[in-house]
Amino acid sequence: MNKKTLVIMAHSNPSESKINKRIKESLENEDSIIFKDIKTLYSDYNFDIKKEQEDILKVDKIVFQFPVYWFTAPSILKQWVDDVFVNDFAFNYDDDGTFEALNLLGKKFQMIVSLGESEKTYKEIDVKIEDCLSSYSHTASLLGMKEEDTFMIYGVDSGEYTDLQLDEIINNVKNSILG
Repeated sequence: MNKKTLVIMAHSNPSESKINKRIKESLENEDSIIFKDIKTLYSDYNFDIKKEQEDILKVDKIVFQFPVYWFTAPSILKQWVDDVFVNDFAFNYDDDGTFEALNLLGKKFQMIVSLGESEKTYKEIDVKIEDCLSSYSHTASLLGMKEEDTFMIYGVDSGEYTDLQLDEIINNVKNSILG
C-alpha cells in the first residue's frame, strides 16, 4: 500500500485565502494525498464522522492546515477533532480504566500554519506560536501520534511576498508534507 497523507484544511473563508488556497490547489490533486477543505465540505459543521474516520484509517500521516486567528485555529478544526477523535475510535479505556490510544497510534502528525503578522511582531508581543498550538500537539501525543515540525508561514497579510516567493513557499510546504 502506498503511503498516504490526509490534509485537513480549516479556513473560515477559504475562497478569500491568500496562501491556504494556493496550498490547497497545489495538494488536492496529488495521488498520495487525501485533501479536505472542511469548511467547504461541512459549512454547517455536520461532519460525516464515519467517512472522516475511514479516511484516517487509510493514511500514515495527518496534517492540519490552517491560519492562526487570535492565537488559535479556526473553530471548525476544534469541532472536527472533537467529533472525529472519539472514544472507541481514537482512544479507549481498558478494564482498569487506563487510557489507551487506538487508530491514531503510530501515525505521523504535522501542522501547516499561516500567520498574518511577521515573526518579529510575535516576538515583540512575546507570543510563541508553539504555545498557541499546544492543544493540538498534546492531543496528537496522547493519541500516540508522532509529531513532525510545524511549518509556519509568517507575514501572509503583509503583501511582502512576490509570486515567485509564494511559489517557493508552496513547494516547501509540499516537500514538508510529502517528506
